Amino acid sequence: MFRIHDLVAFLRQMKGNRKRVETVADVPDAEIRQFTKMVDKLERVMLPKSYEGDSPVQVIVIDRRLYEHCYHFPIRNDYSSPKLTDEEWDTRGDDIYTNLQFAMNALERYNFQSRCRRQAKKKQEG
Repeated sequence: MFRIHDLVAFLRQMKGNRKRVETVADVPDAEIRQFTKMVDKLERVMLPKSYEGDSPVQVIVIDRRLYEHCYHFPIRNDYSSPKLTDEEWDTRGDDIYTNLQFAMNALERYNFQSRCRRQAKKKQEG
């Protein structure tokens, strides 16, 4: 049975063992894998699942050594109870639009970086 005070004690112990690194690239793969497994296990132990196996939360661990920040707002579902107010519905639309802007910014960065890579390659070849 999961007990919150056991978790708090464990986390205090882990905090005492924590070390500093120069950059996130210096964090070993094994520590990232261990952390990811612990987060997954914490979610599975603490939260009930629906009959379909769905969790009430979505937990995503992003390895920042490999991936960019995950810039997006969660979109409020439209089947929640109580139903969304008009203001919440409008906020939902605003969040969807903001997420599209984040995606467009990422696409623009990608296009710029692609052009730079092609130009650098041409200079090397030329």
